[in-house]
Amino acid sequence: MLLAYGAAGLYRVGISPVDELRRLGITTTALYLSLGAIIFLLREGITYSRGVFVMAWGLSIVFVWLGRVVLRQLCARQPWWGYPVLVLGAGKTGEMVVRALQRQPALGLKPIAILDDDPTKQLDIEGVPVMGKLSLAPYMARELGVSHAIVAMPGVPREQLLTILERYAHTFPHLLMVPDLFGFASLWVSTKDLGGMLGLEIRQRLLLPGPRLTKAILDRALTLLVGLLTLPIMGLIALLVGLDSPGPIFYGQQRLGQNARPFTAWKFRSMVIDGDQVLADFLLKIPTIARNGNGIISSSRIHGLPELVIS
Repeated sequence: MLLAYGAAGLYRVGISPVDELRRLGITTTALYLSLGAIIFLLREGITYSRGVFVMAWGLSIVFVWLGRVVLRQLCARQPWWGYPVLVLGAGKTGEMVVRALQRQPALGLKPIAILDDDPTKQLDIEGVPVMGKLSLAPYMARELGVSHAIVAMPGVPREQLLTILERYAHTFPHLLMVPDLFGFASLWVSTKDLGGMLGLEIRQRLLLPGPRLTKAILDRALTLLVGLLTLPIMGLIALLVGLDSPGPIFYGQQRLGQNARPFTAWKFRSMVIDGDQVLADFLLKIPTIARNGNGIISSSRIHGLPELVIS
């Protein structure tokens, strides 16, 4: 398993949780399929429990993943965890990179210094010092043993950016570049080689039949499981509503769902029986109502009115 997980890249830094779980599931499943084939081919009259085999496969995925999560939480803030990183660029993008890495120490990338050719840049960003010009990068990589660098200068001209990438690609074994795509989701984006050109593929997973079927099954299974577990709580709430106020326990309201199809959303009633009509009559009788600074009228403060908030 150690060799297989290493080959799958599970011991690298900077892996997203979704990608980690995907790699872990695929690799573990492949290992157990290989083990099952070996057992089938080499068995000599020994009976193996298929139930135990399947259970071990499921538990391996779950507990290996949980073990990795717990270990990262325990060790992520230790000084020996992860790799030091140089950030090339002290502008807004460099500041965002430093903050993102400091918020997520489990990624294993720890910014130790920032380099920028602009002498007017601030002295430090979030406690990470701005050491000087970009020309210091090879020296710091050699003397400090830094193998990771992040180029965070999407605003520079294309020719200058290409020069920086070519110059420092031979200095750092791991050189990352942050593109000028702020606000763009990166979870389902992968790189593609288009005849020597770099392309970004955006995968809309829920447009594919397989992921849509998987999501539908998970939605229904989790709804059933959570619904059964919360039945005693819902029964208690229904009893309290019935004892507190006469009338129906549930309140239904029309909402728009998928493809603009209306459906009835149900909730436990927390208002008077004819709350909608009481509120409408009140608004007709009193045309001027005091508003707060946000322009919101709250009728829940008036005794006997439904607990509704109208904007």
